[in-house]
Formats: sequence, structure tokens, C-alpha cells
Amino acid sequence: MIKVAICDNEYQIAVELEQWIALEGQKLLLEIDTDVFSDGEELLHEVKQNNRYDIIFLDIEMKKVNGIETAKEIRCIDKNVIIIYVSGFEAYAIDTFEVNPFRFIVKPVQKKEFEKVFTSAVNIATLEDVYFQYKYEKPFIKKRLKILFILKVIEELLILLPYMESTSFMEN
Repeated sequence: MIKVAICDNEYQIAVELEQWIALEGQKLLLEIDTDVFSDGEELLHEVKQNNRYDIIFLDIEMKKVNGIETAKEIRCIDKNVIIIYVSGFEAYAIDTFEVNPFRFIVKPVQKKEFEKVFTSAVNIATLEDVYFQYKYEKPFIKKRLKILFILKVIEELLILLPYMESTSFMEN
């Protein structure tokens, strides 16, 4: 299950994102739980109540608490959540670097752009660390294998392509 939050004060955009997320979840055969918030204060309240999200779509210009301040507070609680800014104000893009966002989507959101960004975010959110340990002669060797299943849908056929990255650690 992937948990997604949408935080946008523009109702129509929030609804559209929620619908697209549901459609992408069906295409990718994923169970997705989506919560929608109209301002940063509501989202922060949920995160502070230990409601963790894998992916957050976050507007910048909102009443009460803006998206940049919201992300700063979220990063203090959860350093791994994938934050995707959705804003009509490209001038804010530089300001967002402080919280290490995954992507910045410019409004009005194009469906193809959304699909590309969402699929990339899902791939990262489902990344798992797998360790392989063995002893050869004296040193103890531990290998971390990062396995990423790249989801691709071709004519309603789901294909999982494994991607492996190996890192070695030597211990005595």
C-alpha cells in the first residue's frame, strides 16, 4: 500500500490529482490510500499525529501555512517522504531546494507530466534494501542490493523490470 497526500487550496486541482492517482494505481495494480488537504496546517496536523505518507503533492501558495514552510516542518519529522510541489508560481522553484523536493510540477498540470512524475515517485517509494552477507576466507562481506522494480504498463500488461545496484562493505 502506498499512502499519498494532496495538499492544495484549489479544490478542482486536488480532485483532479486524486482521480489521476486512482487511475494510475489501477494501471500499476497498486493499492493507494489518498488523503486530501486544503492547507498546510491540516496536513501538518496529520503528520504530527504519526500519519506517515510515502508521497506528498504540495501546493506552495496557500492560506495559513504555505507549502515551503509545511515541507520544512514535515522534513523535521520525516526525511524520506517524497515531496512533489504543484504550483503555478515557477519563481518559487529555487526556494523549494531547501527541503529536497522530488519534483516541481507547474500548474496547470498536464496529465502526461503527472503520469511520468507519479510513476517515478512510486518506483522510489517501493524501493527496498536487500542485504546479502557472506564470509570468504577472513573478511566478512556484506553487500547491499538495491532492488527497484520499474513499473511499466504496455497495452494493459504489467511488466516488472528489476534494477539492481550493488554496494560492498568489508568488515573484519
